Amino acid sequence: MSEKFQTVRGMRDFLPEQAVKKQFIEDACRKAFEKYGFRPLETPIVEEFKLLAKKGGGGESVKEEVYYFKDKSGRELGLRFDLTVPLARVVATNPQLPKPFKRYQISDVYRYDRPGASRYRRFTQADIDIVGSASMLADFECIAVSAEILNSLGLKFKIRISNRNLLEEIALCCGVEKGSVKDCFRCLDKLDKIGKEGVAKEMRKKNISSRNCKRNKAKRRT
Repeated sequence: MSEKFQTVRGMRDFLPEQAVKKQFIEDACRKAFEKYGFRPLETPIVEEFKLLAKKGGGGESVKEEVYYFKDKSGRELGLRFDLTVPLARVVATNPQLPKPFKRYQISDVYRYDRPGASRYRRFTQADIDIVGSASMLADFECIAVSAEILNSLGLKFKIRISNRNLLEEIALCCGVEKGSVKDCFRCLDKLDKIGKEGVAKEMRKKNISSRNCKRNKAKRRT
Protein backbone atom coordinates (compact mmCIF):
# COMPACT_ATOMS: atom_id res chain seq x y z
CA MET A 1 0.00 0.00 0.00
CA SER A 2 1.45 3.36 -1.03
CA GLU A 3 1.96 5.93 1.70
CA LYS A 4 -0.35 8.95 1.55
CA PHE A 5 1.21 12.35 2.24
CA GLN A 6 -0.68 15.46 3.36
CA THR A 7 0.37 19.09 3.47
CA VAL A 8 2.07 20.10 6.71
CA ARG A 9 -0.35 21.52 9.28
CA GLY A 10 -1.05 25.19 8.63
CA MET A 11 0.14 24.97 5.00
CA ARG A 12 -1.84 24.64 1.79
CA ASP A 13 -1.46 24.11 -1.93
CA PHE A 14 -2.75 26.57 -4.51
CA LEU A 15 -4.19 24.57 -7.39
CA PRO A 16 -4.14 26.28 -10.82
CA GLU A 17 -7.54 27.98 -10.49
CA GLN A 18 -6.64 29.44 -7.08
CA ALA A 19 -3.08 30.24 -8.16
CA VAL A 20 -4.38 32.29 -11.11
CA LYS A 21 -6.56 34.38 -8.79
CA LYS A 22 -3.69 34.86 -6.35
CA GLN A 23 -1.39 35.94 -9.18
CA PHE A 24 -4.04 38.40 -10.45
CA ILE A 25 -4.13 40.10 -7.03
CA GLU A 26 -0.34 40.17 -6.74
CA ASP A 27 -0.05 41.64 -10.25
CA ALA A 28 -2.52 44.40 -9.30
CA CYS A 29 -0.37 45.19 -6.25
CA ARG A 30 2.85 45.14 -8.24
CA LYS A 31 1.40 47.44 -10.93
CA ALA A 32 0.27 50.05 -8.39
CA PHE A 33 3.51 49.84 -6.39
CA GLU A 34 5.66 50.48 -9.44
CA LYS A 35 3.35 53.25 -10.68
CA TYR A 36 4.13 55.15 -7.46
CA GLY A 37 7.87 54.61 -7.79
CA PHE A 38 8.38 51.70 -5.38
CA ARG A 39 11.10 49.23 -6.40
CA PRO A 40 11.15 45.48 -5.70
CA LEU A 41 13.19 43.87 -2.93
CA GLU A 42 13.79 40.17 -2.28
CA THR A 43 15.12 38.77 0.99
CA PRO A 44 15.79 35.21 2.26
CA ILE A 45 13.02 33.41 4.15
CA VAL A 46 15.64 32.38 6.75
CA GLU A 47 17.03 34.97 9.17
CA GLU A 48 19.17 34.82 12.28
CA PHE A 49 16.97 34.24 15.31
CA LYS A 50 18.61 37.06 17.27
CA LEU A 51 17.35 39.44 14.57
CA LEU A 52 13.80 38.06 14.66
CA ALA A 53 13.82 38.26 18.47
CA LYS A 54 14.34 42.03 18.34
CA LYS A 55 10.90 42.67 16.81
CA GLY A 56 8.77 44.43 19.42
CA GLY A 57 11.17 43.46 22.19
CA GLY A 58 9.86 39.90 22.03
CA GLY A 59 13.17 38.24 22.93
CA GLU A 60 13.14 34.52 23.68
CA SER A 61 9.31 34.46 23.78
CA VAL A 62 9.34 34.86 19.97
CA LYS A 63 10.45 31.20 19.74
CA GLU A 64 6.87 30.19 20.52
CA GLU A 65 5.58 32.13 17.51
CA VAL A 66 8.12 31.39 14.76
CA TYR A 67 9.64 28.43 12.97
CA TYR A 68 12.83 28.24 15.04
CA PHE A 69 15.66 25.76 14.40
CA LYS A 70 19.42 25.27 14.42
CA ASP A 71 21.36 24.48 11.28
CA LYS A 72 24.14 21.88 11.00
CA SER A 73 26.64 24.42 12.34
CA GLY A 74 24.52 25.06 15.42
CA ARG A 75 23.46 28.57 14.39
CA GLU A 76 20.08 29.74 15.72
CA LEU A 77 17.82 30.56 12.79
CA GLY A 78 14.16 31.13 12.05
CA LEU A 79 11.75 31.65 9.16
CA ARG A 80 10.75 35.29 8.72
CA PHE A 81 7.34 36.08 10.23
CA ASP A 82 6.92 39.40 8.42
CA LEU A 83 8.73 41.51 5.82
CA THR A 84 9.55 44.48 8.05
CA VAL A 85 12.39 42.83 9.98
CA PRO A 86 14.29 41.84 6.81
CA LEU A 87 13.78 45.39 5.47
CA ALA A 88 15.32 46.85 8.63
CA ARG A 89 18.33 44.54 8.23
CA VAL A 90 18.76 45.53 4.57
CA VAL A 91 18.61 49.25 5.34
CA ALA A 92 21.02 48.91 8.29
CA THR A 93 23.60 46.94 6.29
CA ASN A 94 23.36 49.03 3.11
CA PRO A 95 23.95 52.66 4.13
CA GLN A 96 24.59 53.58 0.49
CA LEU A 97 20.90 53.19 -0.36
CA PRO A 98 19.49 56.53 -1.57
CA LYS A 99 16.94 58.12 0.75
CA PRO A 100 14.05 58.15 0.76
CA PHE A 101 14.21 54.44 -0.04
CA LYS A 102 10.92 53.22 -1.52
CA ARG A 103 10.62 49.45 -1.68
CA TYR A 104 7.91 46.86 -2.15
CA GLN A 105 8.01 43.15 -1.47
CA ILE A 106 5.47 40.43 -2.19
CA SER A 107 6.64 37.26 -0.46
CA ASP A 108 5.64 34.41 1.83
CA VAL A 109 6.00 34.63 5.60
CA TYR A 110 5.68 31.93 8.28
CA ARG A 111 4.21 32.01 11.77
CA TYR A 112 4.11 29.06 14.14
CA ASP A 113 0.81 29.79 15.88
CA ARG A 114 -2.26 27.62 16.27
CA PRO A 115 -4.05 27.79 12.90
CA GLY A 116 -7.77 28.49 13.15
CA ALA A 117 -10.49 28.87 10.56
CA SER A 118 -9.14 30.50 7.37
CA ARG A 119 -5.75 31.06 9.04
CA TYR A 120 -2.52 29.47 7.90
CA ARG A 121 1.07 29.30 9.10
CA ARG A 122 2.32 30.25 5.65
CA PHE A 123 0.78 33.20 3.85
CA THR A 124 1.73 35.96 1.42
CA GLN A 125 2.25 39.58 2.40
CA ALA A 126 2.41 42.58 0.07
CA ASP A 127 4.40 45.36 1.75
CA ILE A 128 5.44 48.88 0.82
CA ASP A 129 7.63 51.17 2.90
CA ILE A 130 9.29 54.54 2.52
CA VAL A 131 12.46 54.73 4.60
CA GLY A 132 14.26 57.97 5.35
CA SER A 133 11.42 60.49 5.03
CA ALA A 134 9.94 62.44 7.94
CA SER A 135 7.15 63.90 5.80
CA MET A 136 3.56 62.86 6.42
CA LEU A 137 3.22 62.76 2.64
CA ALA A 138 5.04 59.41 2.76
CA ASP A 139 2.22 58.02 4.92
CA PHE A 140 -0.43 59.50 2.63
CA GLU A 141 1.30 58.00 -0.40
CA CYS A 142 1.19 54.49 1.11
CA ILE A 143 -2.52 54.95 1.87
CA ALA A 144 -3.17 56.20 -1.67
CA VAL A 145 -1.46 53.12 -3.16
CA SER A 146 -3.55 50.81 -0.98
CA ALA A 147 -6.78 52.56 -2.00
CA GLU A 148 -5.86 52.34 -5.68
CA ILE A 149 -5.23 48.60 -5.43
CA LEU A 150 -8.52 47.92 -3.66
CA ASN A 151 -10.40 50.04 -6.21
CA SER A 152 -8.74 48.21 -9.09
CA LEU A 153 -9.93 44.91 -7.61
CA GLY A 154 -13.50 46.21 -7.38
CA LEU A 155 -13.67 45.87 -3.60
CA LYS A 156 -15.69 47.96 -1.18
CA PHE A 157 -13.47 49.07 1.67
CA LYS A 158 -12.91 51.47 4.52
CA ILE A 159 -9.47 52.68 5.56
CA ARG A 160 -8.82 53.14 9.27
CA ILE A 161 -5.71 54.98 10.38
CA SER A 162 -3.94 53.98 13.59
CA ASN A 163 -1.64 56.39 15.40
CA ARG A 164 0.88 54.55 17.59
CA ASN A 165 1.68 57.63 19.68
CA LEU A 166 -2.00 58.12 20.47
CA LEU A 167 -2.39 54.43 21.37
CA GLU A 168 0.58 54.66 23.75
CA GLU A 169 -0.96 57.66 25.48
CA ILE A 170 -4.26 55.78 25.88
CA ALA A 171 -2.41 52.79 27.37
CA LEU A 172 -0.60 55.05 29.85
CA CYS A 173 -3.89 56.73 30.81
CA CYS A 174 -5.31 53.27 31.50
CA GLY A 175 -2.56 52.64 34.03
CA VAL A 176 -0.21 50.50 31.94
CA GLU A 177 3.38 51.08 33.03
CA LYS A 178 5.54 52.75 30.35
CA GLY A 179 7.90 49.78 30.24
CA SER A 180 4.97 47.39 29.63
CA VAL A 181 3.29 49.28 26.76
CA LYS A 182 4.92 47.17 24.01
CA ASP A 183 4.00 43.93 25.77
CA CYS A 184 0.46 45.26 26.15
CA PHE A 185 0.17 45.90 22.41
CA ARG A 186 1.62 42.47 21.59
CA CYS A 187 -1.17 40.95 23.67
CA LEU A 188 -3.86 43.12 22.08
CA ASP A 189 -2.63 42.20 18.59
CA LYS A 190 -3.75 38.62 19.31
CA LEU A 191 -7.37 39.64 20.05
CA ASP A 192 -8.76 38.23 16.79
CA LYS A 193 -6.96 34.92 17.34
CA ILE A 194 -7.45 34.21 21.05
CA GLY A 195 -10.35 36.48 22.09
CA LYS A 196 -10.74 38.73 25.13
CA GLU A 197 -10.19 35.96 27.67
CA GLY A 198 -7.02 34.87 25.91
CA VAL A 199 -5.72 38.43 25.83
CA ALA A 200 -6.49 38.87 29.54
CA LYS A 201 -4.58 35.65 30.27
CA GLU A 202 -1.59 36.84 28.22
CA MET A 203 -1.59 40.15 30.09
CA ARG A 204 -1.68 38.40 33.45
CA LYS A 205 1.37 36.36 32.41
CA LYS A 206 3.22 39.60 31.69
CA ASN A 207 1.98 41.23 34.93
CA ILE A 208 -0.18 43.76 33.07
CA SER A 209 -3.27 44.07 35.23
CA SER A 210 -6.61 45.00 33.63
CA ARG A 211 -7.67 46.30 37.04
CA ASN A 212 -5.48 49.32 36.35
CA CYS A 213 -7.95 50.38 33.67
CA LYS A 214 -10.92 50.01 36.03
CA ARG A 215 -9.22 52.03 38.73
CA ASN A 216 -8.35 54.74 36.23
CA LYS A 217 -11.93 54.93 34.99
CA ALA A 218 -13.18 55.22 38.55
CA LYS A 219 -10.80 58.13 39.18
CA ARG A 220 -12.05 59.97 36.09
CA ARG A 221 -15.71 59.55 37.18
CA THR A 222 -14.93 61.07 40.58
